[in-house]
Amino acid sequence: MLRVASIRALGALAQMRSARPMLDRAQALLRSSSLPVGELLEIAAALGKILPNANHEDALHFLDRLRRAELHAPEVEVAFARIAPERFVNEFSLRDTDWRQVSAAVAGLQEIAALKEPASLKPRALQIAQRLADAPNTSDRVMPDVLRALQAFKPDGLVTTMIERLKAKDVFVRAAAADIVAELPASPESTTALLLALPAAAQDTQNDAALSIVGALAASKEGRATAALEIGRAHV
Repeated sequence: MLRVASIRALGALAQMRSARPMLDRAQALLRSSSLPVGELLEIAAALGKILPNANHEDALHFLDRLRRAELHAPEVEVAFARIAPERFVNEFSLRDTDWRQVSAAVAGLQEIAALKEPASLKPRALQIAQRLADAPNTSDRVMPDVLRALQAFKPDGLVTTMIERLKAKDVFVRAAAADIVAELPASPESTTALLLALPAAAQDTQNDAALSIVGALAASKEGRATAALEIGRAHV
């Protein structure tokens, strides 16, 4: 725990000179017979904070080694996106079939939305997020993460995408969509979509979507939404 606390403290200080000892420690860990995954991911996360936009080749090589070791973790992809945002976007693969890797990569994509520079990256990253949201082969397991990444870019037509996802078969996809709708300005269109989605959600074995839809309806504060809430609460 002491070593992990030290890594986090160095990451919080964000001083570039801390990168070299961290990378030396990482190389030693990578030579271990059994990878200490937790510490390696802590180092990855810290490097992302220490080396923003640095395109630091040794750090990127370390992150690539974690990828090759199949450590499908958001810490790795977020660090890569912070250290080399343009390279991250350029190399983003829409062909990955492992949902864990896609989920981790989407976390990095969401990090791009928070960047101020270079501004030219955001439209390209948004296009990737939109393609993942629209693709029929995007796993339901990763779709909630994709929808959150898409929200981070604040695109035009976001509410339309979420309304469409309220019709999804997967309960967690519908829950994520409803949560995002709740955070957007209320509109008659979105309220209607929530009301239409509520009966099916009330029949789900798991109540995640129903709870999220009820929460979104409460946020809308429309009269017809308020009337439906009593019905909805009886089923969640």
